[in-house]
Amino acid sequence: MRHLYYSSAEIVLDGKGRVMLPADMREVLAQAESVEAQSRLYLSRRSPGDSPVHLACFSRGLIESLSGELDYCTPERAYEIESLLMATDLVKVDTGGRFSLGPGNIEALGLTDKVLILGLGRFFEIWHPDHRDDSQSALLSSYRRVLRVMPTSQAKEE
Repeated sequence: MRHLYYSSAEIVLDGKGRVMLPADMREVLAQAESVEAQSRLYLSRRSPGDSPVHLACFSRGLIESLSGELDYCTPERAYEIESLLMATDLVKVDTGGRFSLGPGNIEALGLTDKVLILGLGRFFEIWHPDHRDDSQSALLSSYRRVLRVMPTSQAKEE
């Protein structure tokens, strides 16, 4: 079962460095939690090419799918997945749908009072609100491919 994150929103970064997921994303996370029995998200700090630093956020199911893909994918794809996994941290989500970005991520993104959340299917991204246009670059389309799990047959063909 796939749990999809969609839409975008500018949300407040509270004084403790936490963000609250929009209601539709909290609902998706709750569905994933009921299947996975987890109240967690995984955050990966990303900065492909000349793009501004941002965070990719996903649930345990995507981590498990990507890890499983390592058993049959090409060496290039394995490198992409392993690079993502090495840059990933686990964060707890409280009952109100809030989670901490951590001081290092807040500083790296240059955040002060708001964040931009972009739903992109099985994952979402957190950006500085001033970088909305950067979030739509062609470079990021190829980078985002890392977070798209490939079926066995497609992975073997690449």
